[in-house]
Amino acid sequence: ICPTGNACPTATSDPVPCIDGFYMNHTGAGECDVCPGGYYCNSALSTNSFNACPRGYYCPNGTSTNWQACPRGTYGNREKLVEIDDCALCPPGQYCSIEGSSEPIGNCTEGFYCPMGAMNPWGETTVSGNATCPAGSYCPEGSDLPIACPPGTYQPNKGMSQRDECLNCPPGSYCATYNQTTISGTCQEGYYCLNASTVSNPMATFTFNETGVTIGGDLCPAGYFCPNGTGYPKPCVPGTYNPLEGQSVCIDCPAGYYCDGATDRANETNACPEGHYCPLGTLFATEFPCPSGTYNPATTRSLSSDCLDADPGYYVAGIGNGNTTGKCTAGFYCPSNANTSTPSCASDFCMTGGRCVPGEECSEGTGFAVPCSPGYYCADNSGVKTGLCDAGHYCSNVRICCFCVLLELMFDMKYLYM
Repeated sequence: ICPTGNACPTATSDPVPCIDGFYMNHTGAGECDVCPGGYYCNSALSTNSFNACPRGYYCPNGTSTNWQACPRGTYGNREKLVEIDDCALCPPGQYCSIEGSSEPIGNCTEGFYCPMGAMNPWGETTVSGNATCPAGSYCPEGSDLPIACPPGTYQPNKGMSQRDECLNCPPGSYCATYNQTTISGTCQEGYYCLNASTVSNPMATFTFNETGVTIGGDLCPAGYFCPNGTGYPKPCVPGTYNPLEGQSVCIDCPAGYYCDGATDRANETNACPEGHYCPLGTLFATEFPCPSGTYNPATTRSLSSDCLDADPGYYVAGIGNGNTTGKCTAGFYCPSNANTSTPSCASDFCMTGGRCVPGEECSEGTGFAVPCSPGYYCADNSGVKTGLCDAGHYCSNVRICCFCVLLELMFDMKYLYM
């Protein structure tokens, strides 16, 4: 009888051993059986049995020693595979670059992503080239899909691998959605947008304890202004103020007040002080002092005409005075606007006062020089009576010389044309 591992066709004289790809495991066979799928039959090893197809390969019917390697992009993780479709596609996030692999070779390279069936560490498949991580996302090692940069961030470049490479939306702008490659737009006027703002009109901020970085934004606070695209609130410049939140411009400081940038609104705390006046937009308290010879005893004044001329008989020395400085010195007269207690006619033709001349009386605090008192004479310019008129003479209240009459005339003309 024909032994196992052999075939005995009709009229054979000797058993015929099974060739590669065939086997026979029982006696009396007229022909050898084809090696079944999932196995291989190697006559050098045995002709009466078959062997399991090894991992990483597949063995169709009739396989001898020519196992079929699972192609790149696939692997065979079990024995006895029959056909190419039994090879498993390389799992997402890994690659299978070597034919006949029984397991994936490794993880996808960072900066790339590997879909199912990747043939190299950069994500190439049979239907697509290398899979570079697209702009707006990042791909750590072993990525099967890109991970989107979250709202508040963007990334204009390809091939990023870490979350930290998603750029925070810069101050003054916002990034509203996932996968952004550029900013969404600029911050809305009346608001400010710090790092990583997700809306154009944010209403809250958040500070990370680990880094101290603050993100988000809020309404523009009082005392500041926030035009379109503001990253940080801008303080109102001196001469302006802002009593409200959410404003894009500051307001000119009102007349009668000053705005030095240290307060957020004009009120009694920054009223224009005595001795000064504050027109619209005044920068600081002493910007507009009342000039020499004038004073202002009131606050919240806004006009230069609010500065009053020194009263007759008084003077105001220096600038920025809230009251007169003192009385005119004896021997001098101070009709108005005097800036010294001893005014001189040489400076302004006696318009603000001058020294008394012989024949005149000028006691302390004199506003207008007067003729010497009747019955007395005034021999010098001291401003006081020299003595009684001598017996045999009379002294009326007239000046002692003709020049004095000229001075009187000039003085009278001064007030005639004021």
